[in-house]
Amino acid sequence: MAAIDERARGLGIEVETLRQQVGEAKTDLTISEIEGKIADADGAIRKIGAVNMLAIEEYEKVQKQVDERTEKKDTLSRERTNILERIQKFEQMKYEAFTTAFKAIDANFREVFARLTSGSGHLILENEEDPFAGGLTFAVQPRDKTVHLLSSLSGGEKSLTTLAFIFSIQQHIPAPFYAFDEVDMSLDGSNVERIALMIKQLSSTSQFVIVSLRKPMITEAQRIMGVTLRPDKSSLVTGVKANE
Repeated sequence: MAAIDERARGLGIEVETLRQQVGEAKTDLTISEIEGKIADADGAIRKIGAVNMLAIEEYEKVQKQVDERTEKKDTLSRERTNILERIQKFEQMKYEAFTTAFKAIDANFREVFARLTSGSGHLILENEEDPFAGGLTFAVQPRDKTVHLLSSLSGGEKSLTTLAFIFSIQQHIPAPFYAFDEVDMSLDGSNVERIALMIKQLSSTSQFVIVSLRKPMITEAQRIMGVTLRPDKSSLVTGVKANE
């Protein structure tokens, strides 16, 4: 009897505990139905098999790796965004610098070309929307002539146009040194004089070394070096006075 009473008290405690867990919940299931569901649950648990007691530890380890890699990914994404913003900023700065230089050189070209030819001319971008995707050409109208592009000019007109462009750049960003090799060869005398006078004017900021056989160019030079052949076919370089 004592054992039965002890068992009853144990079951009473278990029932009370279950009642507290269930609360006011009610069911219409019969005892046999409940036992059947318990049996199904036991079967499902057995199908799961042995429980890996290290699963929680492994989960925490993998989760830590995921968090670290997610943080690295976020860092790389921010750095990529910053780099793209810098690239865009530098592209804008490049475009603005080019546009400023182009406008200044174009203004110089209009003035220089008019001075050298008594005509008119300007620079043309092949792609104004994206100047770096295209090239540059000239639209010029020498005195008493129609407007032409560089490809349709004569040799002398091409020389004048090219020199006007070089002088336009020189006025915007002077280089310390220029070397011209018979750039006046295809020009007539009056054009050679204009080129010589312009070079003389620009020589205050840059040094010009010019190879020329034309008298107007030689006359305006500050220093003249003559090159001739000796009887033995060797070269002789000597200084020449302007009035000789």
